[in-house]
Amino acid sequence: MKGADDNEITVGTSAPPNASEADIIRHLISTTPMREGCTWYLISTRWLNCWRRSVWWHGFPISPIVNPGPIQNGCLLEEDGDLKQFLGDMADYEAVSEVVWHTLHSWYSGGPEIPRPVICMPGLYGQIFRTVEVRPLKLLVLKSSDPAQCIRCCFSKVTTVGHLKRTMCAAMGLDPDNVRVWDYYKENWLKILSDDSQTLNSAQLVSNQEVMLDEKNPDGSWNPRGAPRSARWLQFQNYDFLHISQPTKTSS
Repeated sequence: MKGADDNEITVGTSAPPNASEADIIRHLISTTPMREGCTWYLISTRWLNCWRRSVWWHGFPISPIVNPGPIQNGCLLEEDGDLKQFLGDMADYEAVSEVVWHTLHSWYSGGPEIPRPVICMPGLYGQIFRTVEVRPLKLLVLKSSDPAQCIRCCFSKVTTVGHLKRTMCAAMGLDPDNVRVWDYYKENWLKILSDDSQTLNSAQLVSNQEVMLDEKNPDGSWNPRGAPRSARWLQFQNYDFLHISQPTKTSS
C-alpha cells in the first residue's frame, strides 16, 4: 500500500501495537491529500473517537480506553441504505481517504462501506474548493407525454445537464434531440436548462425536486412553456402562465 508520496507502507492482517496504528494512520493522512475524482469514505465519529482513545491519539490516555471492535457505520444509515437525515460533519461522521479506510478496515473489519466522491465546487470570489460530496442530488425525473411515468434518481452536483439528459432519455426511451430539460420545481415550469455543459449545482437544482423532460410535438413545435400534453393540461390550456408567481427555492 502506498501513500501519495509513494513511500511503501506494509499493513498486516491484524492490528499492530497501538502506537504503530497511530503512526501509520498519521502518515497516511499526511500523504493522501484530497483530490478531485478520488473516493473518500464516511466513518462513524463515535467509533473513530473510541479508536483514537485506544491508541492515545492525542499523546495521553483519555478514559475510558476500550478496544473499539469492528467499525460500526450502521448508525449512519437508514434501513434502505440511504444516509440518515440531520447528521453532522465531525459530530456524527468524518470523511477519510480510501487508503485510511482500507487500513482501518483491514485491522478491525466491520462496516458497511460508505464511499463518497471528491468534487470541486465554486466558492467565494471565484475560488474553487475540493469537498467530499456527502449527499448527491435526489431528483424526480418526469416526461411531458406521461407525467405519471417518473424515475427517482441520484446525480452528483457536478453532473452536467447534458449528462442528465442523455442518461434519463435512455432510461425513458426518448430521443435527446427531441427533448429539452425543464427545471420543474414544485410542478412549476421555471426555466429551460439549455446549456448542456452547465452543472446541476450551477443550474440551482435542489434535492428532492422534479425535473421535466419536455418532448417535442410530431410537427416539430413545443407546447407553450413546456406544458405536458395531458388531460390535466388541457383543462388549464387558457391559463395565462405569464402571471404565475414563481416560488423561491429552498434547499431540502
